Amino acid sequence: MTGPAAVPESEPAVPAPSLLQRGDIRALLFGLFVAGAGQTFSFAVLPALGRRLGLSSFDTSLIITMAAIVFMFGGPVWGRISDTFGRRRVILFGGACYGLTTALFAVFSIAGLEGWLDAGTTLVFLIIGRMLYALLSGGMFPASFAYIADNTSREARGRGMALGSAAFGLGAVIGPALAAAIAPLGLVAPFFLFAALAAIATTVNWMWVKAPERDARGALPSFRFSRRFLPLMLCGVLLFSTQGSLQQATGFYIQDLLRVLPDDSVKLTGFIITAASAAAVMMQIVIVQRLQWPPKRLIATGAFITASGAALFVVADAYWVMLVAGALMGAGFGLGDPGFTAGMSLLVGPGRQGVIAGLGGMTRGMAFMVGPLVAGLTFEALGPRAPYIFSTASLVAALALVLLIRVPRPEDQVT
Repeated sequence: MTGPAAVPESEPAVPAPSLLQRGDIRALLFGLFVAGAGQTFSFAVLPALGRRLGLSSFDTSLIITMAAIVFMFGGPVWGRISDTFGRRRVILFGGACYGLTTALFAVFSIAGLEGWLDAGTTLVFLIIGRMLYALLSGGMFPASFAYIADNTSREARGRGMALGSAAFGLGAVIGPALAAAIAPLGLVAPFFLFAALAAIATTVNWMWVKAPERDARGALPSFRFSRRFLPLMLCGVLLFSTQGSLQQATGFYIQDLLRVLPDDSVKLTGFIITAASAAAVMMQIVIVQRLQWPPKRLIATGAFITASGAALFVVADAYWVMLVAGALMGAGFGLGDPGFTAGMSLLVGPGRQGVIAGLGGMTRGMAFMVGPLVAGLTFEALGPRAPYIFSTASLVAALALVLLIRVPRPEDQVT
């Protein structure tokens, strides 16, 4: 690997800005919180919903994979739009569409459960619904993190991104718990709940998120992808694909190894995802803020801890072992996620934060395309432990790669 690579290592440590004292940042973080809750509850519900609809584990993974493809290609486009037309407009549009498309997914699910559509047709409509969600709401994520980047210094970027990741992760903690609590009302009830929460979050952002003059930059010179982005993006794919694999495979893993019914697995899966998310949030709110580590160290340490959790899943023979493994993986993600986001942000100047956040989103989309798909295929072909063996190998590769990445100089920043 040649040329300056992806992760600035020696940013001077300075106190983090008092972002939480600002109403617009609190509103933005609330929107990310709702988005996190809305994403993780679906991973807890979809395995049971899929089997109730007569879908295989591969069919269910295909719903997530197709949406990830749309996210992958749409992220940089939305980031560029937010660089040109402003973060606020993209955040509001994405939030509103998040609520609408989540409700639409629920309607399609009801049609399948009531027998108005056969299993194959239901699968097609669910894939379309999830792709619409990814297409129309996908700008919310790069625009939100670009907004945070606009309001933090280079030195505090990692801690600022950790706040955004923590807000999303805290929602991820609450989401599965809420899904488990409301599941007795029906497997589609959580979709309507989070559609309503999305509407509330969009209203709050409309009231508080600002559109400063510098946020409406007008036309920018054309942006050229730099090969200096590739090492960090590959690390991101390896890291985040294991997160997607965990969220996709765990529901089926519990059903088959512990021999529980699909509906009962919603609660057990929700607890594991909640444990992982809680560990990630704790790392981002407490550990990242205190350690003030540079991005490279965050990613390397996070990959090592996550690999330990994935390896523990491979040998798990009891539910409490799965809980510990999930918490370990979550703790690793809590370090690796803000390290990746901050590393990407520091590669470019202020006028490119939207598009680089979009490239980060594209990396996550690629990972969530690969992770659930491989999890579904290996689960069906090789058995329930296979997805976690794949995840462990991917994380070891990510750790080796990030240790080989050369630290770029400040003047290598892409503008």
